[in-house]
Amino acid sequence: IICFFSITFIGVISVYYKVGYPYFSEEKLNKEKVTLLKSIELEEKIVLNTKNNIISLKNKLLDKPNNIGLLLLLASYEAKIGNFNNEISTLEKILKIENNLSVQSLLAQAMLRKNKGLINLKIKKLVLEIIKKQPNEEGANYILGLYFKQIGETDKASKIWTKTLQRLKKDSTWSELIKKELIKLKN
Repeated sequence: IICFFSITFIGVISVYYKVGYPYFSEEKLNKEKVTLLKSIELEEKIVLNTKNNIISLKNKLLDKPNNIGLLLLLASYEAKIGNFNNEISTLEKILKIENNLSVQSLLAQAMLRKNKGLINLKIKKLVLEIIKKQPNEEGANYILGLYFKQIGETDKASKIWTKTLQRLKKDSTWSELIKKELIKLKN
């Protein structure tokens, strides 16, 4: 028994030494700490700057409450800091001013982010409405593919994404997202 435990102990130590490498230098740890702190500080500055931009935009909207450009900018800033409810309400306000398929697609995407990537009936209905009016709308087709993937109809998801991918430019953001999803389907 003592021999078994000795062999096991030596084995565990050697694996930990090779895999875990427990001998980090103090200098390396301090450099990683400084890098992490700078990253956190930069992120906090970006969030603060974005919040200031939101306040500024809201003040401008007091004079021009139906300015679609300002409202779109406000929605994008709200999305940037994760205020999905505010993003959604801003996009809905735009749609009341001007019913636009691109804004509907942005709304579906915002709702999807708020719902942490899960497609509910409201999102599905909006996406189908967009595709009915504009069958090639990239965002709506991406979300529709996700819907079919989530309900287990991966063949339909693959078909939608492949067809959409053929129409997209190679360097499109949607192109990269769809390629990643198609790779996941194959694995």
